[in-house]
Amino acid sequence: MLHNNPFIYGNPVTPEQVLGRKRELRQIAGRIYTGQSSIITGSPRSGKTSLLRLLSASEYATDYFGDEVDKLIFSYWDACTCEPEFTQTQFWERVLKPLKERIKDQEEQDSSLFKAYQNCQENKFESGELENLFLQIKKLNWKLVLLIDEFDSLLHHSILNSAAFFGGLRVLTDASQGTLVLVLTANISRKRFHKKVCHFTGGSPYFNFADEIVLGALPETDIDELLHQGSHYFTKSDYLFIKEIAGGHPYLLQVAASLLWDAYENANVKDASQRQLLEEEFYHKVEEILGNIWDSWSSEMQIAFNSIVLSQNGESENIFPQKHYKSEQWRELERYGFLTSSCKNQLNKFINRFKSNYCKWQVYPRIFLSFVPDFVPDNELKAVPSTQFLEEGNTLQQENDINSNSMWDFLKPFISPPKTLFLVIAGIVFGERIGEIFTNEDYLMLPFFSPSGDFLLIYIFKLVCAGLGAFLGHKLAKKSD
Repeated sequence: MLHNNPFIYGNPVTPEQVLGRKRELRQIAGRIYTGQSSIITGSPRSGKTSLLRLLSASEYATDYFGDEVDKLIFSYWDACTCEPEFTQTQFWERVLKPLKERIKDQEEQDSSLFKAYQNCQENKFESGELENLFLQIKKLNWKLVLLIDEFDSLLHHSILNSAAFFGGLRVLTDASQGTLVLVLTANISRKRFHKKVCHFTGGSPYFNFADEIVLGALPETDIDELLHQGSHYFTKSDYLFIKEIAGGHPYLLQVAASLLWDAYENANVKDASQRQLLEEEFYHKVEEILGNIWDSWSSEMQIAFNSIVLSQNGESENIFPQKHYKSEQWRELERYGFLTSSCKNQLNKFINRFKSNYCKWQVYPRIFLSFVPDFVPDNELKAVPSTQFLEEGNTLQQENDINSNSMWDFLKPFISPPKTLFLVIAGIVFGERIGEIFTNEDYLMLPFFSPSGDFLLIYIFKLVCAGLGAFLGHKLAKKSD
């Protein structure tokens, strides 16, 4: 008997089909409620559009906004749909349509609001007239929630990629005092967006008023909830197989689960060889999306990610020394759900407090291990000079070749250079002498130490001073590198 495949991919899912992201939804809804803006960032097909649709769906709005829902006016606009000649006037005419409809219903009760909108139209939505319009809206305690999807696509627009447009949005949002709320989505981080428009502002970020909400990998509980839809067929090993090849990316999970479901329907899942064929089919299904994800990364992120792929594929000896990578690239890839690190376990969390580079990074969706070698032509990323990725004062040494958590592995980065060893020993001696001065009966600089006092307390104090001296010596050695 055939059963309907419960796993959906392709178009953004409908509001009732959204699984997970409850924490992000509550955070965004809370900011809308209080008149604050947000920018949702994540990789392509990570669920950004689905969240916007869920937030503005009338059947769910009461769950998030309660009695305030009637005062919210949602306006959705996909920035990818605008033509090259699309102007700011056309933009405001388009996004204010839901407000215009609400104003028509209000016309008999509030003619001043209708007149303010007419003045905007007659003056081609000049900024001063828009400010006056939002002032009239505020008197009614309304909020216009402007949902702009794929906002980063405007960086390539011939007209809207300008200081006048981006700066105008910021000024209006600030001037409206919570009446105009922006909820933007982008395939790049807010920080990268700021870098791309900094030539307009001289370095001042445009959208630091909008809190960044990152859609990274789904948490384990949400993944289990999604895959549980296939419990009619799926075994525990199936769940592990899907999680390995798809990671926590919602689209990749849906595709992998859908293909496995169809394989069961067609009685094609019998042994490991069929599962290997299934993984190959999965790769061809998602290859284009993997390319879109790859293209959304900066060149630094691509190279940092490629180094981990090479290491896991056993080719790390062919790449330049990995200790010179910028730590921020790996951390950003982890935030967006494409790397995982050993620093997540408790021992390494403790070690990481003293030595932030003691991590073993791994590619989270295994399918990328096949994709990157195919997608990167002629190993061009391997040839980039390592000096391009030096990070002043804060380098992260990649430790994928570490096979144990022995004490020597932990101490080796601290004491291997002779200069570091010398300064650490000098720091210990210096620290111990400082401890002696504070506790010696000839000085008694600390009144609670006395010749007849607790010897153990004095010993511990000297030991702490010696430890602080060693720490300062190590820091001094790192500073002078």
